[in-house]
Amino acid sequence: MHALGLFATQSAIARADEHNPHVVIPPHVMPKVNAYHTWEDAWKMAVDIKAAEEAMGRSRKPGYVETEAEKRERTKLLALNQKTIERIRQGLKQPYVPPRMTSHNQLFPDFAHLRALARLMGLQAEEHLAQGRPDMALETCVDTIEMGEKVSRATTIIGRLVANALDAIGRAQAWHTVDKVGANASRSAALRLAVIDALRAPLSFTLREEMYGQQTAFLKEFKSPSWRQTLAGYFEVEGVPEIRAASKKGLMAEYTRVMKVHISRADRLPPSLKEIEPISRDPFISIIEPIFTDIAFSNASGVLTQTRLLMLEFALRAYRIENSSYPAKLADLVPSYLPYLPRDPFRPKQTFGYVRTTEGHTLYSIGPDGIDQGGKSIVNAAASPDGNKMRVLKESKGDIVAGVNTR
Repeated sequence: MHALGLFATQSAIARADEHNPHVVIPPHVMPKVNAYHTWEDAWKMAVDIKAAEEAMGRSRKPGYVETEAEKRERTKLLALNQKTIERIRQGLKQPYVPPRMTSHNQLFPDFAHLRALARLMGLQAEEHLAQGRPDMALETCVDTIEMGEKVSRATTIIGRLVANALDAIGRAQAWHTVDKVGANASRSAALRLAVIDALRAPLSFTLREEMYGQQTAFLKEFKSPSWRQTLAGYFEVEGVPEIRAASKKGLMAEYTRVMKVHISRADRLPPSLKEIEPISRDPFISIIEPIFTDIAFSNASGVLTQTRLLMLEFALRAYRIENSSYPAKLADLVPSYLPYLPRDPFRPKQTFGYVRTTEGHTLYSIGPDGIDQGGKSIVNAAASPDGNKMRVLKESKGDIVAGVNTR
């Protein structure tokens, strides 16, 4: 009787899996004039792009001193890639819409290409600084940050993470220009960063596109009789008993439910651990879900906080040059230096912390612990894998101080 019952259950699952579940996935339209294609063209045009990436990698090492031969190599590489850089800037004037994800084993070489192009822009910023052109260096840095903002639109989670990386490349270089640029360049950068901040796609947009891409991929995998084994291989959950009983409709329904919950929560800031912790026990979905924790935190701490601090820093720089002192309060920057005061992602109803001192000023976010410590910077007890004790982590205590906790 037990054997008959098991056979009946397996037969019922098989019948339920004869047809794919019905889900409504909006069409994905890529415009004819598209930064995606323009930047792919730029990557194909690039000359010795790997050498440019290696040069940028060397320069970012703490305490690294560039040799004369390396300086000549940088100048030569940039001369060979001027048309590539012009093509990158053309893409900034176009919408960016990449192809939609269609498979769970899909590769995304275009994202690696974008990182390479951003490093080439970083190399140009270094050259401008070395040649005494800080204003041009800053403009190049903001161009790279704008690349990141564009890539954050109409993309999946992996695309959003790449967008964050482009932002970080631009910001890292921009900090080196803060005390070198004049009032006009500072004001221009602050205003551009304010526009970039206002246009940045909400995280919910990314999760919605992720859902459509994953749903498309599931429907593709469901066409194969061995879809369970295929998915188990992709998600590295072979041997989990629940997989044998998984149904197409059940998996799709659970995935869609979980995604809709995360989408509804995505734009609430600050992201609480309760709101981003996993909510599904499905063996497939439980592999995907923890990524939401990382993307929600990195969006708040890495992109929104850091870009807004940089925006404010350049506005403060312009104000000090023109008024011979820093403002008494951040509100004094509006409207002459900024169109609005940005909110602290970790204290969304208020702006950032600011203290004017005899030596200058301290600008900060209250950080992930939610406690205002008056600008006492995060210093973690243990260094992150890259040796940085100042890196902002979920468990960090202290404030995110501009120019100090820059990652």
